[in-house]
Amino acid sequence: MRAMHESQKLLATRWNSAHDMLQRLLEQQPAIHAALLSAEVRKKGKDICTLSEADITAAEEVVTAMKPMKVATLVMSEEITQTLSVVAPLLALLIHLQDSPTDSNLTKVIKSVMCQALNKRYLNKETLYVATAMDLRFKALPFLSKDQRQDYLCYYPCRSYKEQSITETPKLAFTAGLTTSGKIGPFNTETPLIYSRVFTNIGGAYNPTTGIFTAPVKGVYYIRFTAFNNKNGEWMAVNLYHNSERILHNSELANGHSFIANALILQLEQGSVVYLRLPQNCGLYDDPSSLNTFSGFLLFPL
Repeated sequence: MRAMHESQKLLATRWNSAHDMLQRLLEQQPAIHAALLSAEVRKKGKDICTLSEADITAAEEVVTAMKPMKVATLVMSEEITQTLSVVAPLLALLIHLQDSPTDSNLTKVIKSVMCQALNKRYLNKETLYVATAMDLRFKALPFLSKDQRQDYLCYYPCRSYKEQSITETPKLAFTAGLTTSGKIGPFNTETPLIYSRVFTNIGGAYNPTTGIFTAPVKGVYYIRFTAFNNKNGEWMAVNLYHNSERILHNSELANGHSFIANALILQLEQGSVVYLRLPQNCGLYDDPSSLNTFSGFLLFPL
């Protein structure tokens, strides 16, 4: 019982210690007031330092302003397994709470400082949004705009498949072009090929930022690519990878306008990845004609 009423100390390395300290002070005000009325204490009245009504009001406002941060910290710390996906929703909620027409000037200042500190701590929210998009608890992504929700949901569709009936066949197909900027390579090391010009991405399983197709369901997939180079005497080549294993290599010594294409059928597990890389000392060429493409679609799930 005594531990419940012990005073709290302000610790720079302990989150919410200022909130806890002031809250405990307010809780103990009746006991403090009663103690100050005792004859023994009043004998040394000149040494007594008491809080004014304005001080008490200010302390109450500080506790109220800091309470959402306290609650957010408890939510994070009470998870059996801490997850990054919780951060973005909590962060959005804390920042949203900054606006209230009934706030006093002191409360507005406290909230403003907290908001600035949070935004400074999380300058790049991309990773937070990706983690949240993959967590079924936050599937609605209500803290994002409509366009933002669509961006993140299309890259991480596997959560929607968990909600589908097992008898429903997912619709998956993609085609992307490499670039419009002309020459690619040669490089002195094998280099990822990122097909950033998305023409079709039904189901959102292809990521144009990384150039990686991720199978959202176990199944049999059709994968195809094309490659082109226009520099005489330069090797053009493409390596196709399944996870970390190279499973296909096509190459040709360019002679004017040289073109290669290939396709294969792969059985992929859920979460398996397929991507293309440019071999060492080989080059490609692409322009708005989309001479280099990466395509695939689900034939049937297993």
